[in-house]
Amino acid sequence: RVWDTAAAACVCNWSVARAVTSFSFNPTDPQIATSHEDGHVSIWDVRAAPHATVAGGLSLDSSTGLPLASAQSPHRRQATEVVWCPADSLRLATVGHDGGLCILDARSPKMPLQRVRLGKAGPIPTKLLCVTWLSREELAVGTSEGKVLRLLLNKSKED
Repeated sequence: RVWDTAAAACVCNWSVARAVTSFSFNPTDPQIATSHEDGHVSIWDVRAAPHATVAGGLSLDSSTGLPLASAQSPHRRQATEVVWCPADSLRLATVGHDGGLCILDARSPKMPLQRVRLGKAGPIPTKLLCVTWLSREELAVGTSEGKVLRLLLNKSKED
């Protein structure tokens, strides 16, 4: 649901078939990414008119559409968070209770660009709880072991 906080009224309500654990707005395109408790990550196109007074903003109301652009299962357990890269609107990072960090390309999200297992593996892996982009090639990930890990993507063997 999207609320007008000043009027304390719901302006639009989008139904989603799966429980949502997090959502993230694309920094440049009208898209939303959601993560779900069954390991799925979904990308939604926001179909709304431009906002009358906010440059680059959208006017959300009861006519706003939210068609599903793609859905995939990058995690075997709960996908706890998905975030768009602020420096690259085509890249997303997602983490889950299976101990995996996945980097997805919004144009072809069925196959992760990169998948990294962090922490211990096995029947009870380290759960990854949150993720944030620090730069286009660097992320921070919070774990169920009380650690925050800093990761550099695409690091060459010579570095």
